[in-house]
This record gives sequence, structure tokens and C-alpha cells, in this order.
Amino acid sequence: MKRIIILMMLGMLVFAGCSKDSDKNTGEEVNKEQENTNSEDEEVKVHEFDVQVLADELLSGIKFEDELGAGRDIVLINQYEIEEGDFVKQASYFSSNATTEEIAVVECENEEKAKELEKAFEDRVAARKEVFADYAPDEVKRLDGAVIKVLGKYVVLCVCAEPELAESIIDKY
Repeated sequence: MKRIIILMMLGMLVFAGCSKDSDKNTGEEVNKEQENTNSEDEEVKVHEFDVQVLADELLSGIKFEDELGAGRDIVLINQYEIEEGDFVKQASYFSSNATTEEIAVVECENEEKAKELEKAFEDRVAARKEVFADYAPDEVKRLDGAVIKVLGKYVVLCVCAEPELAESIIDKY
């Protein structure tokens, strides 16, 4: 009898684990862009992608002068002066502070929150311009080309020497 109960409990754990994995994005679901129509028959693009995938594509697709390191949630919170509850998920890469190069891809709860975070991203770029203006004016030029985009509930920042390339990568999402 004990064996049957133990086997039943193990079976429940296995099935619970399998159903939990089904909620995660698979490789086929990542980076999909769904199209919906509203009541006025206008096309509305609903962006849905994994923030890490886009951040990694920017990192590998663009030549960076500095070696960028992955940023944890607390680094993003401190660097952008935002709150822990301002985002659902993030993927970011920061330079060693020798350059202004960085990548931040953030998923928010909704579009309104994403627009609020866009302001924080703009403030970050403006503050960095002030810091680098006196001792590294070339970095200010890089910041002038910073790409900041809101894609539905996502906000993306890429500071690099090739903003057109960054935009073309981001536009695929």
C-alpha cells in the first residue's frame, strides 16, 4: 500500500513538472510577432519575445569596442534609477565604464509601464552625456546615437557605434 501511495505521489510530481515546463517559451515561440485586429479592422502588432534572445542578438550582431558584461536586476535598478516592480524580466549588458556602450531589454507588465521606463532610459542617456562630456567627448557622440525603442510592453536601449545596425536588429522584433 505504501508503495502505491509513493508511486502515485511521484507520478503527480512528474506530471506537475511537465505542465510547468509547458508554460515556458519554446524556441519556436520565441520572437514571434502576432497580428491582431481591433474593432476598426486596423492591424495591431503584438510583440512577444524573450528579452534575453534580443539582448544576445544585439550583443553578437554588433561590434562593441568594450567587452560588455551581463547585468543582474539590481544593476539595472541602480543604473536606471528604477524600482524592482517596474519590470517583469530584463536582460542587460554593461561596459566597464571605459565606454558608454550598453544594452538593456526590459519586459514590463504593460505598455503604460514600458512608456514610463522609456523616460528612465532617456534620463540615463542624458546623465551619461553629462558625465562623459568633459573627459570623453567621443562617447557623447555614441550616446547621441543611442537607440531607445518601445515595442508594446518592452523597452530596448542600445548604445553602440552602429545605431543603424542596432535598429535593424530591434526592428525584427
